[in-house]
Amino acid sequence: MDRRQWMTTVLAAANAVYEACPEARTDAEGAAGKVAGEIQRAVQPILAGTGDVYGFVANSDLAEVPREVWADARTFDEVLMRAAFACLEHDVGLCLDRILSGQIPSTSAIISGEAPPPGS
Repeated sequence: MDRRQWMTTVLAAANAVYEACPEARTDAEGAAGKVAGEIQRAVQPILAGTGDVYGFVANSDLAEVPREVWADARTFDEVLMRAAFACLEHDVGLCLDRILSGQIPSTSAIISGEAPPPGS
């Protein structure tokens, strides 16, 4: 998975959470914490449907996966899956915060014409 594929996946998941949780739009400060359950629900099928979980770790903005996330894992594959989940969860939350703060537009704002597409 290259950086572009990773970013596309993270943005899509963050937009899915944005659309699924309209209550988060009223309080941009700390919104990722309020919608943590929705972020987890968005992340699970992404990891289940990919053959390249390492790409989510390699491209993540999470500096270091906390030891408690993977400490009791029994196999390397389990460590990798838990690390990928933590990284993707972090990155989706970060991206959601940026959508809510107006740093990047949501997909729905671009489609409706409320915001220009990035790079235009």
